Amino acid sequence: MSAIDHKTEALGFISGPSGIDWSEEAPHVEIAMAQVHATLYAAEQQRAANLIALAQVEQSGPFYELMGDSRRAALDAIREGLGLA
Repeated sequence: MSAIDHKTEALGFISGPSGIDWSEEAPHVEIAMAQVHATLYAAEQQRAANLIALAQVEQSGPFYELMGDSRRAALDAIREGLGLA
């Protein structure tokens, strides 16, 4: 399975017809498809930011210290939420 570049897909739908024949609904469908890909791109970027934050939390810092005894369980839950467990 190859990864889809959602940013490029969104920009492609915004810049012009995708070649899909949707009759008179075409402009609405093009905008909707651009929105879908833009949203998926934003989700991918948020996941990357969450992975960076997780790596920082696992090392040290105020959040690491506040977690205390529940640290391992909390980090496991975060990893699971990110699809890493």
